[in-house]
Parts: sequence; structure tokens; C-alpha cells
Amino acid sequence: MNSVNHTIRMGTSVLLGMILGSYVFISNAEGSDLNSLSRINGRIEVESNQNIGNISAINGRVTLHSGVKAQHIDTINGSINALGEAEALSLKTINGAITLDSNITIHGDVRTINGNINIAANSLVNGEVRTVNGDITLRGATIAHDLQTGNGSIFLAEHSTVYGDLIVEGHHSLFTQVLNFANKQKPAIHIGADTVVKGDIHLHQEVELFVHEAATIGKIYYHY
Repeated sequence: MNSVNHTIRMGTSVLLGMILGSYVFISNAEGSDLNSLSRINGRIEVESNQNIGNISAINGRVTLHSGVKAQHIDTINGSINALGEAEALSLKTINGAITLDSNITIHGDVRTINGNINIAANSLVNGEVRTVNGDITLRGATIAHDLQTGNGSIFLAEHSTVYGDLIVEGHHSLFTQVLNFANKQKPAIHIGADTVVKGDIHLHQEVELFVHEAATIGKIYYHY
């Protein structure tokens, strides 16, 4: 009986350590032979040229080194960084920036709530790119669907192309309206030379809009 109790206490201690500490859990991704990674506290780094399943982190950044192929990546408090020629199905975080190096392919969406999104040359996002509180910067990247921010600026440069709409959301609450009035700072939309927005531009709040004469854009709609 004592040995049984000792075994139970040991099992509980190990489980508690896994929950509270910096521990990586590895399991088979659902419907896939690839392993998934999950971490509570601490960063996750996937070394170059590995194939991996889903990745999730609560407090810590995720870094994909060059040539990594991953499935869905989700974090709560932590940035997501992808280095040259990495590939993933989707990238989503709540509190953290998302940075894509050159020649990255994301087959789905790239989303954050509180954080900037930066995408470098020759990278492709086949879904939408969206942040609520943060700036979006494209430098020679291609976005297959919409580009959207709530309370941030958008910078398009170096032959970037957006096939969907460019959207700046409005202030949906009294708090954000008061905060914006107090700051007296409008989001800025910079569309540089030789960049393309094949969809339309939808502005649900006042912005500082700069469109280079050598840029190509759709119609501009003012919804405020």
C-alpha cells in the first residue's frame, strides 16, 4: 500500500512539474504522422530543415529556422519568427509580433491581436493578414487575401502585392474612441511605388493616407 501511495505521489509531482515548468510536450498531430510541440513557459525553436506538426506555446516565442515545414502555430504570449524558406499552415498569436523573413510560405492566415506584423521580400501568405493593435509592414511580399488592422498603420513597399482588400477597422467601443481622441494620432497608410492593392481600400476611421503615383490600387471607400 505504501509503495502504491509513493507511486501516486511521484506521478503527481512529475505532472505538476510538467505543468508549472518549462517543458516541451511532444505528441502526434491529429490526422498526421508528424509530431506536435507544446510548451507552457519558455521558447520553442525548431532547427533547420525539420518537418513538424502543430506548435503551441503559452509564454514564450516560437522560432522556425530556415527550411522548416510546420503545420498550425499558435501562441498566447509570445512572438512568432520564421527564417528563410520556412513554411507553415497558419500563424496565430494573441500578444506578440509576427516576423517573416524572406522566402517564407504560409498556406493560411497570419493573425495577431496585440503585435506588429512584418513580412519580408518574396514571402507569400495564401490567407489573410490581420492585427487588431499593431502595424503591418510588407516589403516585397505577396498576400492572397485581405490585409487588415484595427488600431495600427500599414506600410507597403518594394513591389508588395495584396490581392484582397486593405481594411482599417473602426473603433467599436467608447473606450477606444476616447483613447484615440486623447492620443490624437491617426493610423497611417503608406502605399509605396510599384506596390499593388488589387482589391479596394476600406477605411472605417480617419487615417493619414499616402499613395504613391506609381502604385496601383482599387477604389477607396470611406465608412465613417
